[in-house]
Amino acid sequence: MEYNLRAEYHKYAWDYFVLHANQRLATFNFYLIIATLVTSGLFTTFRKEFAGPLIGLVLSILLFIFSILFWKLDHRNKMLVRNAERALKYLDKQVDFKDNDLSPNELKLFEYDDYEIEKCKSVKWYCLQSTFWSYSDCFNSVFFLFGSVGFIGIIYIIYCLI
Repeated sequence: MEYNLRAEYHKYAWDYFVLHANQRLATFNFYLIIATLVTSGLFTTFRKEFAGPLIGLVLSILLFIFSILFWKLDHRNKMLVRNAERALKYLDKQVDFKDNDLSPNELKLFEYDDYEIEKCKSVKWYCLQSTFWSYSDCFNSVFFLFGSVGFIGIIYIIYCLI
């Protein structure tokens, strides 16, 4: 592939990666704000002097639904980021970066990251497997936590109304 064309494709793929990686983080931050506000409102409805349990039910349902919707939206954003990663890996292979003896060249950023992750999975003492979490692992845990609060709120309020 001609150098200028390769550079243009690399810039295109990198800009695509940055756009969707930033979009993923911005969407997650937006979710955190919404989920925190809804959860605060939900816990306010649990106070004995609050006389509106149906508001708590609506907030619980909203929290549960928002958690599912943003979880699915995050899956889409993750797919877009992965598309860019695949393109950048392909472009890295077009350049003759000499690999090290046992690992990819450090300039092949995405391939080297994949290598490090696999090394962590296969040699637990290397990086303490229990401390290694991906963005998806962390995001999914937060979606699950807030979604569970919404689901438990639904059950609790229905139980109190019966």
